[in-house]
Amino acid sequence: MNETIFLSHILAILGAVYLFSHFKQVGLNIIFVVQILFANLFILKQIPLFGLVVTTTDCYTIGSFLALNMIRECYGKEAANQTILLGLITMIFLPFMSLFLLSYAPSAENLSMSTLYAQLLTPSYKIFFTSIICMVTFQKLDTIVFSRLRKTLSLSSAMFISLMISQAFDTFCFTFIALPGLLNNLGHIFIFSYFMKIITICIMTPATKLLIRRAA
Repeated sequence: MNETIFLSHILAILGAVYLFSHFKQVGLNIIFVVQILFANLFILKQIPLFGLVVTTTDCYTIGSFLALNMIRECYGKEAANQTILLGLITMIFLPFMSLFLLSYAPSAENLSMSTLYAQLLTPSYKIFFTSIICMVTFQKLDTIVFSRLRKTLSLSSAMFISLMISQAFDTFCFTFIALPGLLNNLGHIFIFSYFMKIITICIMTPATKLLIRRAA
């Protein structure tokens, strides 16, 4: 059951990137930001998938890098750097705003919802601030590797290799900095999460040429 949902999830993200690419760079910026927010908000849910225990957000991470590489390919290095900066500002803005939400005294009738928000957002501070470091570091790494590989390799090959490299570092650092105390079996999570990202990359990158033509 989860395997079917996982494949449908990947296709839905590709469809979303395709849809937002109709709006050119603005659309790709939006889908980039939305996916990095989803990747951090939903990461604490773990599921059994292909016999492994993984988080549910790896698709969003790969989808955000896919959108970023499309921006780099269609609109240049400076546009990609601006997109990374936009993502950074958004990542800082959300936990800062959530402080206000959690600081309000809830009404007696709404106490259960307030508790749910606290359970969702309180662990997110550590996740978000770690993600900020990882995002800026490894999205920058991805754009540099992609740009250099693109000089000699095809679009799909350059994107595949750059994603494989950047996601190996990103998954390792995020797992062992953000998740201790929140999830168990961190070594398994790293191995399995990276394995899921490899599957996602293998499915998403062949669609790159079609998406690039739409975005250009």
